[in-house]
Amino acid sequence: MDWGGVSHALCVIDGVGRVIVRLDVRHDAAGLADMVARLKRVAAPAELPIAIERPSGLVVDTLVEAGIP
Repeated sequence: MDWGGVSHALCVIDGVGRVIVRLDVRHDAAGLADMVARLKRVAAPAELPIAIERPSGLVVDTLVEAGIP
């Protein structure tokens, strides 16, 4: 996940590097809820570890609350 000011870019890849989905995530409650819903359609939350350059904040809190490591 690439952290942005107004929105964030997220790309889900599989074990061999194929792109599964790309998302542009708005930095607001509706955008983050949509991100979680779309990620849950890809795989179970525990199976979707996210790499992100920030250790805290609204996005991180949302991912942790959804069970996404």
